[in-house]
Amino acid sequence: MVFRVVFAGTPEFALPTFEALRKAHDVIAILTQPDRPKGRGQTKQPTPVARSARRAGFNVLTPTSLDDPDIIAALRELNPDFIVVAAYGLLFPETWLHLPNQCILNVHPSLLPRWRGASPIEYSLLTGDSETGISIQALVKRLDAGPVFLQMRTAIAKQESKSSLEARLAVLGGEALLAVLSEWTKIKPSQQDESRATYAPKITPQDTRIRWSSSAIAIERQIRALQEHPGAWTCLGDRRIKILGAHVLPIFDLAIPGAVTSLQATGDLRVATGHGTLAIDRLQSEGARPLTAREWLRGMHTISGIRLT
Repeated sequence: MVFRVVFAGTPEFALPTFEALRKAHDVIAILTQPDRPKGRGQTKQPTPVARSARRAGFNVLTPTSLDDPDIIAALRELNPDFIVVAAYGLLFPETWLHLPNQCILNVHPSLLPRWRGASPIEYSLLTGDSETGISIQALVKRLDAGPVFLQMRTAIAKQESKSSLEARLAVLGGEALLAVLSEWTKIKPSQQDESRATYAPKITPQDTRIRWSSSAIAIERQIRALQEHPGAWTCLGDRRIKILGAHVLPIFDLAIPGAVTSLQATGDLRVATGHGTLAIDRLQSEGARPLTAREWLRGMHTISGIRLT
């Protein structure tokens, strides 16, 4: 059965779902975020979904508000069977829940009810989860609390970064959505267990700063969870440094958290933490290119007394 679908998505994560959907169903309109200023020149750039959809000749809508009566009227006139959401970036008002003939389906990158909210991929890495997945759920008034039609699971590797996990989940999202739509007349949703619900709020600037009093394990997870954007950072004096890669060492440096030590023979850049030692692999000073630890150490006259804060 071919359904009439309005697709709502914004970043790269949404593209595999969009591509899968348009090959199997009748995508009648695209909703995405308005163009935003980007880069040093702050020129307005379309979203990845907008670029892809316009290139393919789709009708692209970029409302600044989902309360806009003209947008609601236009979508009602299109008479969609479903609205499919994949990382759209705006919360849908309750009035939207009755717009499609069937329901609004959300492609959510976690195994609900774990990690409801805006940052499920980041939180699965921050907390050291061993697996995550995709949940295809119906949108309801409460955030990510709707019934779940299907879940697909994937293991999280020990050194998994946000970018690699996000890319895998994006593809899985398209597969899971098509599986649900292909079985729509037979599939039965399951209600979520509220007692097991956890939340993954939006990552704030405070969450991106490295606290060296934390454990080496927690900091290493933070670095992987925030690659490559927005990035985990620290300061050396008044210079901000983004840490792009690191690993935990099975040693304990008897130094105050944030103190830098190294083995000149190997080029290791070690930092003491609140519990354990972290070896930094790649880093980037503000306004400079990314460097390996060895390259960064070459530019330092001495590491004696250096402390990251």
